[in-house]
Amino acid sequence: MDASRTETITEQYVRLKDVTTVLRNELPPGTSYSSIYRWVTLGCCGVRLKAERFGGRWWTTASDVREFISAVAAKVEDRLKSEVVAHE
Repeated sequence: MDASRTETITEQYVRLKDVTTVLRNELPPGTSYSSIYRWVTLGCCGVRLKAERFGGRWWTTASDVREFISAVAAKVEDRLKSEVVAHE
């Protein structure tokens, strides 16, 4: 684990496969494990979900998921604003 992640050491990690169950009220409707895995490996809108690999499994935190969703929402909002300005 790198030094920038040590501040979250006290936060509980969640296995990627359990994110949809644990955070179901905070995720977009229809979010699946494959979506979450893709967010870690490929990202969405140029943003990747922070995750760590321990014992051959991917883990993340609730705050990392919240940060990811906020960052993607901001990127989408910026794109929509730039499209509106371009069409005016």
